Amino acid sequence: MRLAGGLTPAARAAALFAGLAALAAVAPGGGGARAQTDPPYVAGPYETETTVDEMSRTMGRAYVRAIQRELAARGYAPGDADGREGPRTRGAIRAYQREAGLRETGRASRELLDHLKFAVPRIHAGGVSVRNLQRRLAAGGYYAGAIDGIPGPRTREAARRFQADMGLETTGVLDDRLARALDRAGIAAR
Repeated sequence: MRLAGGLTPAARAAALFAGLAALAAVAPGGGGARAQTDPPYVAGPYETETTVDEMSRTMGRAYVRAIQRELAARGYAPGDADGREGPRTRGAIRAYQREAGLRETGRASRELLDHLKFAVPRIHAGGVSVRNLQRRLAAGGYYAGAIDGIPGPRTREAARRFQADMGLETTGVLDDRLARALDRAGIAAR
């Protein structure tokens, strides 16, 4: 298979890594190491994005589906993970971009998926700290896992058990609504 420009996927990847290595060699601090005074990387308004419109249909849908899953795991509401960039998905993307301090495009892109997967600290709907919610759910006897800030299945199940006990809709979503319900229940972090 050949991509636009006549490159095979392997050749494109090799060229990309060669370019990244060249950039790292001239980065401040030398050899790609960041200097202590360099600010953390944040996508700026003038940088280009690889949107799903620029990808094959199959690849674009795979990216949108992955973005939808990542957004849902962080408490945003992108709708079903169907690979379609509909109004709910675009709204969830805009909300994430706003809270992450990114340029609000509302568009699915390769760079957005990278940010969702690798940004530290992880951004969640309403800016709620998953680590704090885990501490509070543990203090209430609902969560016994690691306090690691990862919104995994054990954390979501603990949230569902708490929501069920409180007579709330059992979504397992880790958001400001869950934090307010924990407030009302008087459950604070230990």
